[in-house]
Amino acid sequence: MKIKKIGLAVLSLFAFGGVLLGTTSCDDEVISNAPQVEVIEGTTIELASITLDTENVQKVFYVGDVFNYENLVVNRRFLRRDVETERILDNNLVDQTKIFFIDTSEVDMNHVGEYLVYVSVRLGSVMRRESYRIEVKSSLFETTPNITYAAGLDVSFADNTKIKTYLLNSEELDANNLVDNMKFKLEKATNDGDGNTTIQAQDLTKNNVKIEQSVNRNEIGTYMIKVTYDNGNININGKNYENKVTSYVIVDVVNPIRRIQVLDTSTAVFNASIDGIDAEQAGWQVRVTPTVGSAYTDNFTYDKYTIENLDIFKWGRQQEVKVVLNADPTVTCTKIIQINESQTQDIRAYYDLEPDASEFVDGKPTKMLLAGTDFIFGPLPNKIDSDIYYDSGATYTSNRSDSYGSIQFPTRISIKGTAQPIKIVMDKPGQIVVFYASTNDEERDITFYNDKNGQIGDELQVGYTSSTKQVISRITFNAATAGTYYILNTSGGIYVHGLIIAKSK
Repeated sequence: MKIKKIGLAVLSLFAFGGVLLGTTSCDDEVISNAPQVEVIEGTTIELASITLDTENVQKVFYVGDVFNYENLVVNRRFLRRDVETERILDNNLVDQTKIFFIDTSEVDMNHVGEYLVYVSVRLGSVMRRESYRIEVKSSLFETTPNITYAAGLDVSFADNTKIKTYLLNSEELDANNLVDNMKFKLEKATNDGDGNTTIQAQDLTKNNVKIEQSVNRNEIGTYMIKVTYDNGNININGKNYENKVTSYVIVDVVNPIRRIQVLDTSTAVFNASIDGIDAEQAGWQVRVTPTVGSAYTDNFTYDKYTIENLDIFKWGRQQEVKVVLNADPTVTCTKIIQINESQTQDIRAYYDLEPDASEFVDGKPTKMLLAGTDFIFGPLPNKIDSDIYYDSGATYTSNRSDSYGSIQFPTRISIKGTAQPIKIVMDKPGQIVVFYASTNDEERDITFYNDKNGQIGDELQVGYTSSTKQVISRITFNAATAGTYYILNTSGGIYVHGLIIAKSK
């Protein structure tokens, strides 16, 4: 702890021959070589010097103490001169002041050592400074003769090291074995009162100390093991002081893999697919640099690595994707790829589900036809008394910022019940990818049907949302033949965020 400056805002007056002179306070300034003076009734008063009485001031502290200067006495000495002749009329004018400044910028209460404390006094623009010495000691026990106290504790592992490094999930790292193989040595000190201290070393066992540790071999991190030796209290001058010492050793749990790099710096080219790119089939190789040992080459597999920042419909342009180590997502590298249009499918992605406004009647949607597409968000027509009407339609919401991986969805449409399906006409066989989520914190179904005579027909596939509201899932429905298909939620309600339609070419 360092205390820079302390000012006392107490006004002090001194009187010489019935003349009162007031002192002022200031921060540290450069002292003039030609001191300015106060001119009073043909004489001048100069601040000549200051003296410090530190007899009753605390000058010995211990590490961590708060510095104080209680009982410090500061005296000022002045010169009185004749203005005309400059003859010294009196050089022994002295008073005591409580206006002074303490500068402890050189004092460090957190470290053992001797330090100077500076005291400054000012009169006008003239400042005089003196200092006194303090000492910061490590322990009160050091200065008390004829007691034996715990002065230090040396802790190490079996191999005499204080830091051990283990790989993540290493079977070698066992917290109990760490403690069983640690070594403890206590240093006991005795001061004879003449400034001589005797140190004796004593081996301890784990039963003599308290060990606090929370090492987790399944989580990367730096773990400190705290070891404390406590030998009760020592009474000095009627006051009890703790006689204990603490030491630490460190365990680092690190990732087995420090760096990865996809080999072959040329641009990887893929054809568009609703399933993304297949780096395994492309035969990617990864150069792996482990934390311990030599680098090696690994085959890319999706159980070890994940590809992020990929837009599978960004055709004809290069893009930089990120390859992530599944075991530790902080270990990554990049790879330049290019996706060309599919040679086997006509793929269209619809991430902005804004409906055609012409399908709204009196401010209510009768059906939602996605502009420029051939699929409709319900409802289905129902016939009553020969009049055709529509049940309440789907609900459309814009200005969203939802995402699934690197795919962003600015809109969503909610559907609920058999009256609000998604109707998709497939003129060729293909696949329909749906990005969807529950409208509440519960699992809900999303079901794929064929068409029978203009109505919902047989159930072909079923999937389920996450049980957490608005967590987006993805499902692929297979349209084995050309025809009309329906996607709906039988009850409860789901959000549909986006669609991908892939038809055979």
